[in-house]
Amino acid sequence: MDVKAKLELLRGMLPNIPARESLPSSFLPSGIPKSALTEISGSEGGGKTEFILSLLSENLNLRVAWIEKELTAYPWAFLQCGIELHRVLFVESGAQALWCALQVLRSQLFDVVVVNAFIDSEKQLRRLQLESEKVRASVLFLSQEPRRKQMWPLALQLSVSRQGTGLKIETLKSHHLSEGAKSWAL
Repeated sequence: MDVKAKLELLRGMLPNIPARESLPSSFLPSGIPKSALTEISGSEGGGKTEFILSLLSENLNLRVAWIEKELTAYPWAFLQCGIELHRVLFVESGAQALWCALQVLRSQLFDVVVVNAFIDSEKQLRRLQLESEKVRASVLFLSQEPRRKQMWPLALQLSVSRQGTGLKIETLKSHHLSEGAKSWAL
């Protein structure tokens, strides 16, 4: 038996592992992974919120929890993007962003949880990762600077910046994108 035949035989013995589900997106070929943590970094006013609103406007059936230390999200912007406010829960967490995010995930009411607060402990991120896997929710972190690339609980790290009248989205780290798919314009 040649090497190719042996390899095919071994592949046939592996359990059928389904591909990771993702939220469809016209600006990211592989979408945003479900049951995973994604970090979206960029400068203040650089388009992170606009990027997420574009994602949500393409997936209008999603229920969203938006968690911030101090509420800065502008609900009128959600309406302008066609996102109905009765499907969005705005949470002002103060210093309790991790606790709020865990409670929101455990409620199993939300498909997407956006966290605009600093959580940098790998142990805390792992707790969120496990909870998001249990409930099949996408957790999106907003930050000005990307976390260390070796923070393994993050499945996807994106950098968003303004480019002319649009946005430039760059992949810094990905567990599910094919090689070569690194940068897109919106």
